[in-house]
Amino acid sequence: MQMAGLPPPVFDSARGVFRVTLYNGSGKTIEKVPNTEGDIEAQITVFCRTPRTRTELAALLNVSSVSYMMERYINPLLEAGTLKMTIPDKPKSRNQKYYTEGAFR
Repeated sequence: MQMAGLPPPVFDSARGVFRVTLYNGSGKTIEKVPNTEGDIEAQITVFCRTPRTRTELAALLNVSSVSYMMERYINPLLEAGTLKMTIPDKPKSRNQKYYTEGAFR
């Protein structure tokens, strides 16, 4: 990767799953943060100032199970009105993104 001028790979091991992330140099990276219970909601709220997909949110939280993340973090924020959906009529759409109030769509 270094010889090709690309960012170094990221190695993750969680819940018995080993994952290697390779970046193609497009410049689009997602900063991973530790999962501390006290401020996860705040991190999601700040991160979603720009509309984000489920996959981007899972990468932010460093979780491999998108369904767990949705049930544990995203759905409560949606119910509280903290997060909004870009396609509210189709909550399970593959094109669905989540954003905070006042974010640009």
